[in-house]
Amino acid sequence: MRTIERSGYFVAVVEIGFPLSLLAWRFSLRHASPALAERLEPVGHILPLLVAPLAILIWSTLRRLRRGLPAWRWTLPVLAVQLGFVIFGEWHANTTILTLLFGCTMLVTVREPWSWPLFGAVITGSVVASSWASPWPAMLGLLLHNLLVGAVIYAVVRMAEMAVALRRAQDQLAGFAVVQERARVSRDLHDTLGQALTAIGLRAELAARLMAASPGRAATEIQVVQELTEQTLDDVRLVARGAWQPVFEDELTTGTALLESAGVRCGAQVGAIPDERTARVAGWALREGITNVLKHSKARRCLLQTEIRNGRFRLMIENDGVRRHQGQPGNGLIGITDRAGRLGGAVRFGPAAGGRFRLMVEIPIGEDDDGADQGRGGRGHASAARRLDRVAGS
Repeated sequence: MRTIERSGYFVAVVEIGFPLSLLAWRFSLRHASPALAERLEPVGHILPLLVAPLAILIWSTLRRLRRGLPAWRWTLPVLAVQLGFVIFGEWHANTTILTLLFGCTMLVTVREPWSWPLFGAVITGSVVASSWASPWPAMLGLLLHNLLVGAVIYAVVRMAEMAVALRRAQDQLAGFAVVQERARVSRDLHDTLGQALTAIGLRAELAARLMAASPGRAATEIQVVQELTEQTLDDVRLVARGAWQPVFEDELTTGTALLESAGVRCGAQVGAIPDERTARVAGWALREGITNVLKHSKARRCLLQTEIRNGRFRLMIENDGVRRHQGQPGNGLIGITDRAGRLGGAVRFGPAAGGRFRLMVEIPIGEDDDGADQGRGGRGHASAARRLDRVAGS
């Protein structure tokens, strides 16, 4: 059952109960205070007249919960009908029950700040006119009762509106979460599979070229393709669960090896290794940058450079062999820009001197980790540099 229906049923019970409580009070006077009951007009014959006004009040409330406050062109006819029942009822009995339903309809359909002054004026005028000859305690009690009925009904309607609004907000947040998760999976799959599929394609192309001249080496390359495929499938499963993250040092090593295997001479100047806070974004950026070099250029040389300057980790990837036609940035660069932006970083890319292309990623490093990062950097730089020397010959 939807929230609007549940809230509407609850409000309907309250709206039915309070007017009927006034009738119960009138009937109870026959036993509690017969003298006062004789002074008041009988209300038993007015019961059939309550059905339509009460139905209009409930219908107006449900419409407000579904669509919000109505316009005046809808409100005025509804109030006119309710007022007609009040006038008809006054011809047959001196009662304020129909006036109470009329006032509660005002609270439900008229916008603030007009609703409460109109309600108060209608209820006060009705009680004073109908109970003028009654003792003032009875008249005052009736007035307070009717005002309390209106206040409670209005409070219940407002609570129902807030419940409906909260449910809608929850549905919207759930929808936003689904959209965000889809965007994350799409971005991570793009960034993860781009380099993996590029590597598989290069190895498969090399195996095809070696098939006739060197079947043994071709078989080795086919084995590598199989291993890369299995690793890629594992990565896809981790991405789907949100558990896969690149390791910067591993991306540095495998990326330069992939460039070298594609015939791109890679020079690496590892001046700094990112701290834990920035390593993930730097790893994604390195993976995406190397993938773009292989996919979107005819590069023969590529330079990878890392450094820490002014409290910011900087990664630069620069390559030659730039194609003349450069379209709009793809999903990969947009994803890297988004990741860096979340950490207060920036991404710049575009043509550089000498017909080259440059990707620059800058990310602020954690202030509390500066000392530890420098120490880690000394060990990490040496380790990464040794691996790069072996793989890329830089």
